[in-house]
Amino acid sequence: MEPPSHILEQFALPAATSKTPIPLLVELLWIPGFLAIAIFLQIPQPGPARVALGLGIFTTVWSYALTHWVAQPSFLFSPMFGFAVTVRWVYMVVLDTAEVGFFRGTSSDKGSPLKFGLWKKLKWSADLWFSWRGVGWNWEVSNIPRSVGQIDSRGRWLAIQIGAAMANFAAQKVIIDHVFCRYYPSSNTVEAFTSLSLIHRLWISVIHLTLGWLFLANANRLIAIIAVATRLSVPENCPPSFGSLAECYTVRNFWGKAWHQTFKWYFNTTGDLVATSIGVKKGTLLRKYTKLHVAFLMSGIQHYVATLFVPSPSWAWAMIGQMVLYAIVITIEDGIKSLGQQVGLKPGFLAYTLGYLWCAFWVPFIYQYPFIYDIDVGFFNGSCKA
Repeated sequence: MEPPSHILEQFALPAATSKTPIPLLVELLWIPGFLAIAIFLQIPQPGPARVALGLGIFTTVWSYALTHWVAQPSFLFSPMFGFAVTVRWVYMVVLDTAEVGFFRGTSSDKGSPLKFGLWKKLKWSADLWFSWRGVGWNWEVSNIPRSVGQIDSRGRWLAIQIGAAMANFAAQKVIIDHVFCRYYPSSNTVEAFTSLSLIHRLWISVIHLTLGWLFLANANRLIAIIAVATRLSVPENCPPSFGSLAECYTVRNFWGKAWHQTFKWYFNTTGDLVATSIGVKKGTLLRKYTKLHVAFLMSGIQHYVATLFVPSPSWAWAMIGQMVLYAIVITIEDGIKSLGQQVGLKPGFLAYTLGYLWCAFWVPFIYQYPFIYDIDVGFFNGSCKA
């Protein structure tokens, strides 16, 4: 038997009214603010004092934000990025010594950051924190697409990237107005979307994945433009964010080669830490899939953090659940691939065709659930004319 509604309201009302909308200035400065915190926390010399200072700052910021603020859907990406900065800082500074464990080229190329003066240490720290895929560093993540052709000059590269960013924004606008809104339900409700046919839902999910691809590619491009323009990095260390769709004949390849690898280092590090802590031996299948599932779970947690600011009681689970499901699908497809190899099947036209169809189904099929979360929180309000 359910309790009377007035009792539920007594419990729900304080939680709903105790938070206020996040100030606009905080929303705008959230991402640069977290980057600035991480950069400046790298300046003090390693030791317990630096660790205590950093943990105190990050804990205070998160505790206050989570207990005082709610946000509009426009804020969704910001807490995800802030979470990534926080976890990466813990891995690089608390569990390691960044000045010793992370370097460009060889550890002796430019001297130890431990001996740098204030300005040089600040530049080194900014370079470290503007690099999210470790390109040119000893922690470079795998499967990074490389730039095509020789880069003539910094100025030419900046001009090309600024032009590409403008073209990207224009492409997003065209796709939203003339493709997405053509197929998206005009009533803009969860019920309207879920009542569509499966093919229709998958098609809308593909369109929105395309928009996500463009948005994230531009976000990484803008960070690269800032890093190169301020001479914190060189164009060669800022390759494209996304790989080729030709790789998408498995779900594993979609997430590991085609989609951006911005946060892959700390996802993989989490998998390694968990696998090592529970004593899973290196080189075993158990370690391989422990790392896989933990890495995807961490990605899911990163996505779920957004729902703590933009809540959806019915669909928040989808933000973490999607990544759990993708890891399960990858495990199944690895098993199918292994079975095919055991019976003597070789890669060919039919195998690749089936692979592309497999990927084209499962990626948008699972993605439709976080897409429903976006609908539920009003992410698309005003995007299309009623």
